[in-house]
Formats: sequence, structure tokens, C-alpha cells
Amino acid sequence: MPLPPSSLKKYGNPLGPTADRQFAKDGSRAAVISAATHSSAAVDQEPGLERRH
Repeated sequence: MPLPPSSLKKYGNPLGPTADRQFAKDGSRAAVISAATHSSAAVDQEPGLERRH
């Protein structure tokens, strides 16, 4: 599912940031994977999920 139009403006891609962009930001594949597995308190609270660390 494509991200909202604001994401297209921010990332230049309707699907969001590219892997290359994330590698440049986070420094390694391991760091990108680690960042992707972090939960968000705001998102977790919406459906009543417990926050993961």
C-alpha cells in the first residue's frame, strides 16, 4: 500500500524511503533491520498492544 502524498514529497517515492536511503542514514544493513523492528508507542497504543523494546 503506497504511503500518503506527504511521503512522496518527503522521500520522492510513493512507497517511502529506499533501502539505499536507509543504509545511508543508519550506516549498515544490521542497523536498518534493527531500526525496522523497533515498535512505536503511538502505533502500539492504538490497537491496545503492549510496547516492545
